[in-house]
Amino acid sequence: MNRVKTTNLATGLTGKVAGVNVVKPSSGVMGSSRITIRGNGSLNGNNQPLYIVDGIPIDNSDYGQAGLWGGNDGGDGISSINSEDIESMSVLKGGTAAALYGSRAANGAIVITTKKGAAGKVSVEYNSYFTLDNPIVKNKDFQWEYGQGYMGMVPGAISPLNTGMLSWGAKLDGSDVEQFDGELRPYVAQKDNFKNFYNNAWMLSNNLSISGGGKDTQYRISLGDQRANDLYPNSKLERNNITLNLNSKPTDKLSIQASVMYMRERAQNRPNLGDLIFNGNTYMWIMPTSVDIRTLEKAVNEDGSEFLPTSSGWISNPYFVAYQREQKDRKDRMIGSLQAQYDFTENIYLRGKAGGDMITRRYTDVIPMGTGYSPEGSISESTTFHGEFNVEAIAGYNKLFNSTWGGRCFYWLEYNGYLVGQSQCKW
Repeated sequence: MNRVKTTNLATGLTGKVAGVNVVKPSSGVMGSSRITIRGNGSLNGNNQPLYIVDGIPIDNSDYGQAGLWGGNDGGDGISSINSEDIESMSVLKGGTAAALYGSRAANGAIVITTKKGAAGKVSVEYNSYFTLDNPIVKNKDFQWEYGQGYMGMVPGAISPLNTGMLSWGAKLDGSDVEQFDGELRPYVAQKDNFKNFYNNAWMLSNNLSISGGGKDTQYRISLGDQRANDLYPNSKLERNNITLNLNSKPTDKLSIQASVMYMRERAQNRPNLGDLIFNGNTYMWIMPTSVDIRTLEKAVNEDGSEFLPTSSGWISNPYFVAYQREQKDRKDRMIGSLQAQYDFTENIYLRGKAGGDMITRRYTDVIPMGTGYSPEGSISESTTFHGEFNVEAIAGYNKLFNSTWGGRCFYWLEYNGYLVGQSQCKW
């Protein structure tokens, strides 16, 4: 997975494991992905697996999807984790996952183990990568024979604004006609609108890690910085990760493992999806063949109102959406775990583990005055907090009778809003 970088850790599983279906986001680099293991287990419930990081269940809720009246993809939880910190990932299917992690893992589990330090000299590792994405549009998907208008008439023959979305005009002949804004322009096909509006998306990631330690204690510290600009203008993401792993064996009988992950994420102007409202992508596909998208670039009229491409306020100007509307979300997250194991004898041990996942997200949405569908404008602010804490205790017995026959038994108690006791033996 580290050979081909992705902004979302989950999308790196595409094509890697049999029975695991990954649906990549259609909302760009800031979107959420969807994973199902061996198909959907429910018609109306959440079919995604449970994620386990260093033995601790984490939250993978998404933060909004486009509904009947539009909206944006607020991203998900797994996308915050830095792929450079991952040592291994295991996919548990069916009853195996439920037996280990309860009903939350009924749809399977993805177990993630982060990198640890190793005894020896101090090791310094630096990784950097850059990716560039270009919008691909097949011109054969559009017709280039008829321009803006209605009933075979050019816009100047009828109200220009009322034909703002229609390409039922006369044949394109290069003559000057009155367009939607009342200006005279050549009546020709505009085949470069997508190229002229969308940006080249790019992503830059840098990661620095330092690891080392002695015989009794090993450590690893990792710092990550990821920045991405989406195809849609003025849409961007910044993510910073700090990870600390510590392994220690103070005595021959006691061993301790600790890990802390901090994630800071800042997103600006996530692309709107679904309905026409503030969805600049929609107009890019329905705009008339003869209209140059750059004629909408001024975005705002002299009175401060939105420069509309049609007579309908519900059809948003793509440039107005990109540069006049303010939409931001800020997420801070901490995942931590602590494990201690005491070996009473060579065969009998007691292990305890505790960990938590704490998320704070702040969202700001500013619809400016003069917006076509909402002339008065609005401002909204919201803050959400999610946290969970898990505790696990295991008493185990291991015995190797000979080179071919051995076994182990253990009993564990796990607290995750409820108390569970269960024993298991394997020979």
